[in-house]
Amino acid sequence: MRPIGTTDVDDIVTAHILAMEKSRAGESYIIGGPVHPLTEDLQMAEQITGIKAPRIHLSPGIMKTTAALSEFFGKFLPIPELYSGEVLRASAGVTYIGDNSRARKELGYDPRPLEAGLRETLTAMRKGAR
Repeated sequence: MRPIGTTDVDDIVTAHILAMEKSRAGESYIIGGPVHPLTEDLQMAEQITGIKAPRIHLSPGIMKTTAALSEFFGKFLPIPELYSGEVLRASAGVTYIGDNSRARKELGYDPRPLEAGLRETLTAMRKGAR
């Protein structure tokens, strides 16, 4: 699978604060985090939680076709957000991934590694599920 971008909510908040403090009005920045293949994200989640990651990986072609079908049927039927065309395209690695270098250079934006935010998120989700 191709890479997808991930950004922790705390990094997004920090980037907004940095932009308010350091940027000029009207400027825009990409505040995405590190880019990882979806399979790597799932393996990392497995290591953190001990819950097995899916072992079957659909090809990008199947994911693209499913995305197109989801968008078509979504015009007539309610489709859960998890199965939206954009989510499926991102899973196939065919969505737009931005470059945060300008935010890093001009704002001092420095997103944390995926593992740090993912660990916090999954730990909180597991506590909330109990």
